[in-house]
Amino acid sequence: MKQNKIEVIQDIRGLSALMVVFYHCKSQLNEKDPSKDLLDGLFAGGAAGVDIFFVISGFIMVYCTSYTTFKNKANATLSFLLRRLVRIGPPYLILSTLYL
Repeated sequence: MKQNKIEVIQDIRGLSALMVVFYHCKSQLNEKDPSKDLLDGLFAGGAAGVDIFFVISGFIMVYCTSYTTFKNKANATLSFLLRRLVRIGPPYLILSTLYL
């Protein structure tokens, strides 16, 4: 079965995740570290990586799901929602119960 992937978009999503990681790591640098100013400048926009990541993830979810789901099934919307519920529901219920 061939998966419908757009490799460049997956790469950009990975880079945006790395932007966020480096943004958080730069806060661990000592104030006297000589590379602190350079890293502050390079990764100042790291918080934007969160937005980029979620926009791309939404695109991938809609694009890939519509391609595979709507092509093969007559009742695609219901099938999509049921698969999401089965995938997300149990962990949500377990974690909510543990939290309460």
